[in-house]
Amino acid sequence: MKDHDGTLCFPPTLSAGALVIASVLATLPRPPEARAGGRTARITLMAKEGDQAYFFYAPALPRFERDPHFCCPGQFAAGVPAGKVSLRVERGPEYVPFTTELPVSDGQTVQVPVQLTHWIDMNERG
Repeated sequence: MKDHDGTLCFPPTLSAGALVIASVLATLPRPPEARAGGRTARITLMAKEGDQAYFFYAPALPRFERDPHFCCPGQFAAGVPAGKVSLRVERGPEYVPFTTELPVSDGQTVQVPVQLTHWIDMNERG
């Protein structure tokens, strides 16, 4: 949720009590000059309260409201509420998505190493 000035705000019953830091690594099959878009990954970070889902974003990274996610060039840090938080990291159809549930406590910093597995090279197959 965004406040009137565009900054991220937490719903009244959720407060930013923890920090998630993730490093996203992807093994890329082609040399840098042959690939477009670098090592950008698509991140969805979500907490639920009852039937309501709340999405969280990393400051200063491109974010998308319509399909709540942000883009990450390799590493990000985001404030989340204490409780259970879902993290999903994707990098297109050539990579197996990474999904995990993180139990976080107030004041805790959770570091998550993410290794995306490349399972097919679609350009090689034509």
